[in-house]
Amino acid sequence: MILPRRTFPSTPSMLLVVMTMISYFFALSSPLLSTPTIESAMFLGMFLAPFSFIAGASRGALKHRNGLLHDLTREGTWVFAPVAFYLFLLLLKSFFVQSCSPGSGVIPFLLIIVPQLSLSLVTGIVLGRMIGHVRAATIIGLIVLGLYLALQGFLWWLNPSLRFFDMYWFLFLGDLLKGQALEPAVIAYRISALFYVGLIVSLGIRWKRRTTQAWAVLFFLIGGVSMHLNSKSKIAPAIAERQRDYPDELKQGLVTIHTNFTEVGKTHAEGIMQEAHFWLSRLQNRTGLEPKKQINIWVYQNGDSLARHTGARNIHYALPTHREIHIVGAQVPHPVLGHELAHIILGEVSNTVWKVPGVFRLLPNWGLSEGLATYLTPELSLQDHLTDLEIASAFDQLGLLKHPETLLEADFGSFWFQSSRRGYTASAALLGAYINSRCSTDSCRSEEVVNLASAGRVSFAKSFLKDYRLQLGEMPLPPYALPVVSSHFSKDSILAATCVDGQQVQIKPKEESLVQRADILARQGLFSEALARYNQIPLLEQPIHKQREITIKKAMLKDTPYAKAALELLTTPQKNWVEKAADYGKLGFFLRQPSTENLSFDYASYLLARLEIQTGNFYIGQSLMPSYLTGPIGQEARRLLGIAQAQTGQIKSAIVMFELLESRAERPADKIWFRDLKERAEAMARGEKYLLGVWTDK
Repeated sequence: MILPRRTFPSTPSMLLVVMTMISYFFALSSPLLSTPTIESAMFLGMFLAPFSFIAGASRGALKHRNGLLHDLTREGTWVFAPVAFYLFLLLLKSFFVQSCSPGSGVIPFLLIIVPQLSLSLVTGIVLGRMIGHVRAATIIGLIVLGLYLALQGFLWWLNPSLRFFDMYWFLFLGDLLKGQALEPAVIAYRISALFYVGLIVSLGIRWKRRTTQAWAVLFFLIGGVSMHLNSKSKIAPAIAERQRDYPDELKQGLVTIHTNFTEVGKTHAEGIMQEAHFWLSRLQNRTGLEPKKQINIWVYQNGDSLARHTGARNIHYALPTHREIHIVGAQVPHPVLGHELAHIILGEVSNTVWKVPGVFRLLPNWGLSEGLATYLTPELSLQDHLTDLEIASAFDQLGLLKHPETLLEADFGSFWFQSSRRGYTASAALLGAYINSRCSTDSCRSEEVVNLASAGRVSFAKSFLKDYRLQLGEMPLPPYALPVVSSHFSKDSILAATCVDGQQVQIKPKEESLVQRADILARQGLFSEALARYNQIPLLEQPIHKQREITIKKAMLKDTPYAKAALELLTTPQKNWVEKAADYGKLGFFLRQPSTENLSFDYASYLLARLEIQTGNFYIGQSLMPSYLTGPIGQEARRLLGIAQAQTGQIKSAIVMFELLESRAERPADKIWFRDLKERAEAMARGEKYLLGVWTDK
């Protein structure tokens, strides 16, 4: 057979070069994707793998007389020459910028992309040689590719998780908030693709001896299949394994809890059930929506178990399509369950196939989705006694996020290019201001939330954005707001972050080193020097819990047994629970002795009472807790007393306590916090006994 001239490069071959340039253009603004990392290899492979398959089919359809190996060599040049150039550009960029990926380097990059493209190419060549007509091979190749991706999507649908991976197209192994490490199972999975390449080549070339070919085929077949199946089971265990690890169920109404009573505790599971119904009632009041189908909540023992079964290493998450929620821990109040239930509720009116707000039926609007869920659950987004709007104001004043409206654009990157914590808070604050600008009643706000979720997009008038920025710039903030927000929210998304030795550069607050030096002096009994150090710390610029801690430390700088015991507790770092229990026992012993001290003795009593209440000894905690303390310490003392009262059957007293705290609270965040506690106590009066915590599991 004589090949016609100028047959190649084919259109798919040229498109490989074009797609390489396009992918680099999209990756250029992200250190993670524009330097040699596992993620940049995954990103490039997503662009090139389909075109490698089609280019291989076009090449193979000509049936060159020198056989499959010739086609693989020739078309492989068109596939891997752009990859080599792309890698050169990534290396060039890495001299100036270092990403934060744990899988950085040339070897991880090549291990991810070379097997993927090789398998796509050789499979395409075999398909083309079977068909023998370039145009038909291209069309059939596109059909086969579409059917393959549809099959992979269907298989994911049967066992949904945060993973989506296959041999040919994509390798998405989890939430990736901290990047993807080059784990042994991932290496084995990619090497198994090379075994399949070896298998296909062994079958497609001529051998001098058939026995040699048979042994080669057997080697690549057994090695590839065994490595593939073994690594796949380690990357993503089957759903049957999850059901075996978490076999127990608890059902009430439309909610089913899946967990392991031995590991998590049945009483704690009942607490999560009450928490779920408490939030469903709240969300129905705030949106006018109610769930119509079963909601399944998987409660995992720890983060490692969640990561193993779902790929979620750093987050809890909901799948509104399947009405599933996956969370770690059974503590009540739960820090995220209400937020995830909000996603399920909003899914009732969302117009995408994923049941999240979005456009064109397929494209999620992540900023709108997360922003609405956060807006509907303000009790869960409080940070150091600051509301979402106050934190957004701090973002604006610190220059952390100048254009929050971009977070709510319906595209793939605008929201996730910010750090997730910053994005959730800023989008919720903006949506809250937008809804309040259009509504003055709760019913109107509920309707507006539903309309936004249904539309999947939101547009802001220039006048509104101008007023919103003015509001953020002029909002009065407590002195600690800017330092606290800078400390907690300045870290960038891994997509945008640059690192040194794999860590984002963060400046250690000056006050932190002052506290450490003062603690050392206090333990040494140099009280006047320690007091001088503590006084150098701008107290009002510290988070509220730090203000309480420093205030108590200063009060304990005296030569009395209970004060020394309290200082030992507060200033000695990294003690285990056994040592801490011994220290608390020592403090309790000294507090039983008569003392003429007033404030310092009360602070020491507060420390011991706080421990007793937090560990479920409510009667002892109530008897020890001073009820007349003032300031942040007094506020916390009364909150703990309210919890103790609720847990010992004094529900009415607890409700009165939380109402008092709400009425006296000066910060908007504190009003939200104490209102939440009051509503939980009221629900406890109706029989929901675990809504303020589960301390026992009998």
